[in-house]
Order: sequence, then structure tokens, then C-alpha cells
Amino acid sequence: MIDWGDPMKGAGAAATYRIGCKSDEEVVAGVLRAVQGDPVAEEIPFGGSEFVFARFRELEALQGWWNTNRTSAADGTASSTFLAPPTATFSSDNEAASLADALQRLTARIKQIYDTLPPCTAFFVFSGSGDPREMSRLQTMHSQFKKEYNTPGSKWDELSVKWTDTEEQALKKAVGNARNGIGFIGVK
Repeated sequence: MIDWGDPMKGAGAAATYRIGCKSDEEVVAGVLRAVQGDPVAEEIPFGGSEFVFARFRELEALQGWWNTNRTSAADGTASSTFLAPPTATFSSDNEAASLADALQRLTARIKQIYDTLPPCTAFFVFSGSGDPREMSRLQTMHSQFKKEYNTPGSKWDELSVKWTDTEEQALKKAVGNARNGIGFIGVK
């Protein structure tokens, strides 16, 4: 498992070998190390691992899709705050160029990994998810509504958040958008 930060969290907890990274460039180096193995089998056996999972995150960060998950100690509810507001768009030429540059770097990194794979290797590339910011905003809103609604003595017309079928349908649509992704599967 090659991932930003501590790969022991999430899917990496069950991995035999874990490589923590601080950049997509380090992810590439980690994948190459995992595929080829350590020269003297220090940690990863010579010849590499049979299955390697890695996650690039630069593009996700650039688009503001990273969040800081936290749980409120007072009520035990979870919330997410994204690094960029849900309305953030790439409107200026610099931001669009930055996005284009990030996409080019990601493509080059994927190609570099593919080019170093041994023949007959299965190669999977998945985008992960779509934009999760609207989903997170609506989930936080729903959580606030439930908290206020379930408070003894609360009155419907005094709630700071209204949750109707309109918001419920918007949440379902946002969840669908966040779950959408693309994938490519091939054999070298």
C-alpha cells in the first residue's frame, strides 16, 4: 500500500508492506520500489510484491476535495470541512493552467509506472470518486437538522436548518455524483 500520510489507516491496515508518502512523486517512487522490490530485500522482497495499491492525491488537493474529518466531543457527531468551498471553480487562466498542469503530471506518472511494469501485469487505474463537497455540505446540514429536531422542546418553525424532500433529493443526487468515477483496466 502506497499512500500519502500513514498508509496504516484505512485500506493500508491489512497490507503486508506500507509506504507512506508526502507527494505524488513519492507515490511513484514507492510503486516502483514495491513492484521491483528492495535490492537486498531490506523490507520488500527482491522481485517485488504481487499486488500493489497506490493513491495519487495532488489533483484531489488542487480541486479542494480534501477534507478534515472531525468528531465533536460534545455530541459525537462527525463533520467534514473541505479545504476549498463547494462553489470553488477554476475560473482564472492560472487556475485552469494549474489544473491542466496537474493532469499532465498525473498522466506522466501513470505512464512512468506502466512503462516499468513487467510483461503480463494487470494494470488498473480508477479515479476514485467524483466531487464530494456538495454531498458533505448536505450531510452536515442534515446532521444539524436531526440534532435540533431531536432536542426536547424544539419547535419545527424555530429550527435553524430545514430538511424537506427538496434537500433529501439534493442529497441523493450529490451522493450519486460523489460516487461516480472512471476506471481503466489493461494488461501490459
